[in-house]
Amino acid sequence: MEVNWPEYFPPIKKGKSKFETLRPPVPLGPNFEENIAIVMEWIWRCGRDAVSNEFPGNLLVPMRDRWFMIDHSRYDGFYMHACDPKKLLMFYTRYEGRWERYLEHRANPAMHVNIQDAEAACRNVLWAAFNTTGKNDHFWNLDNMNAFAIDDVALTEPVKKMKANDTLEFHSCTKCQTAVPKPIVITNRLKRSKLVDIGY
Repeated sequence: MEVNWPEYFPPIKKGKSKFETLRPPVPLGPNFEENIAIVMEWIWRCGRDAVSNEFPGNLLVPMRDRWFMIDHSRYDGFYMHACDPKKLLMFYTRYEGRWERYLEHRANPAMHVNIQDAEAACRNVLWAAFNTTGKNDHFWNLDNMNAFAIDDVALTEPVKKMKANDTLEFHSCTKCQTAVPKPIVITNRLKRSKLVDIGY
């Protein structure tokens, strides 16, 4: 199912916080796996407005075991994981209902005093949906932390001076510890290999 992403993510002012700008939900279809892919793309874009505004096509490419590659040069080597797809879709459905209530509050002057509560209800469900997903930034962040700061990554321990692919324990989902598929691990190892530096 093709989605016209610019319809749901028109340009906005940059510098917004994650989920500060509420976006309309995308209609889902009957296919469970397609719906997971759509919601993963939608929620990832909701947290990165500057990137989502620039690219009309899909940015998340389904891999295997419900891992998704980010098809964007800035996120090379970064993968998202749908840890609990049933909960992901459940929270997305709740968002659809709360989005309708939010629109009602905006349209009716008598209900305008409740607009902040309606916005907060939407954001709470967005965060709940986002928290059913994970990523592979155990090793991705180690290799890229000096390139730029990621808005939703908080390091709780001092950074170790080591290459990300030196230890297999880093090749798992940050949320559910599901192993990153071996083809992805091998691809990232090759990209970070010293052979690349000498032209092989």
